[in-house]
Amino acid sequence: CASQISEVRRSEISQAIDWAYAEGFKVVMVTFTTPHYEWQSCKDLLVALTGALKQFRSGAGWQSAKKQFGLQGVIRSLETVYGKNGWHTHTHEAWIVSRDASAQQLRDQVLARWKLCCKKRGLIPWGKMDAFEKHSIDVKDNISTGDYLAKQDSESYLAWGGDRELTQGFKKSGKGTHPFQLAVSKVRGHWQLFEEYAEAFKGRAAV
Repeated sequence: CASQISEVRRSEISQAIDWAYAEGFKVVMVTFTTPHYEWQSCKDLLVALTGALKQFRSGAGWQSAKKQFGLQGVIRSLETVYGKNGWHTHTHEAWIVSRDASAQQLRDQVLARWKLCCKKRGLIPWGKMDAFEKHSIDVKDNISTGDYLAKQDSESYLAWGGDRELTQGFKKSGKGTHPFQLAVSKVRGHWQLFEEYAEAFKGRAAV
């Protein structure tokens, strides 16, 4: 079911990206992440991340940023994998913005605001500020449905664009194991991890 649903959503997002360029806008891919550790539960990390994202998109600062970059809309994908540092929950977002919006300025402002939100949620451990500033926000400019986005070291992702990055994370083979892979794994303990994921994400939409 996930594969069929994601393909429908991928098609819809592809149309939205094509519309943006046809109307004189552009699309940037903004990825939000936070430090994550093996001792954190899937639910606790999800609650903290979604709380920080909600705060990020509230108040006068957010309204000012929307106006500055000509933001027309956001398409968000919530993705979770499990790796050596435990659960890694993050978001990929396609932002439809003005054609002349500076990706570097956008990243700088998003990072400054994201840092404030994450500090208030206790998501930046002591001594990890430099790593946070380097890795917590990623911005890719002028993305399309056929951009080489997610796996720049693999020829198998040459056709992996913004539409697939937002809808088909379960097909990637990056740094971590997708919960669906945990569900069918025969490794001891993986089924319990999947149950933890299912409980944390019950009722939540991926896109």
